[in-house]
Amino acid sequence: MRRGLFARLSLAAAALLLVLTGSARGQSVTGSISGDVTDSTGAALPGVTITATNTATGAARSVVSGRAGLFSFPLLPVGLYAVAAELAGFAPRKIASVTVSVGADATLKFVLEPAASASVTVSGEAPLVETTKSEVSSTVNERAIQNLPTNGRSFIDFVLTTPDVVKDNFRGEP
Repeated sequence: MRRGLFARLSLAAAALLLVLTGSARGQSVTGSISGDVTDSTGAALPGVTITATNTATGAARSVVSGRAGLFSFPLLPVGLYAVAAELAGFAPRKIASVTVSVGADATLKFVLEPAASASVTVSGEAPLVETTKSEVSSTVNERAIQNLPTNGRSFIDFVLTTPDVVKDNFRGEP
């Protein structure tokens, strides 16, 4: 009798173990991200590279959208993802926080705008011609006074170092 009881208990335990392991195989610890990509007019955009990056691990997966602009990332590990869409001629888009839950599908919609090509050049140089004044001026510093020869020791001769200034030979000196 003991032997029969042991056999029945062993059979029941094996059946229970088979049921539990069979149901565990049906469970999944992954989720998915899917969606579509369109332009600003609502037309589907094929050939868009979509990249999903797990923010915790840094693991990234990329797919390319199909003819209808659809994309899918099946069997993603559960976690928080950053999803980006890029296509030449269009401004890239990014969704920074997409949560992937067990058995769930996070559905996204990307609308890509045409990339604007503008260029701005900033220059910090001073203009060569000042358009607000019509005068010529310069400053004679102490070093110039010490190093320049003065003919006749007249301080007014330093004015001749300014561009476009000439000496007036027709006027007499006082």
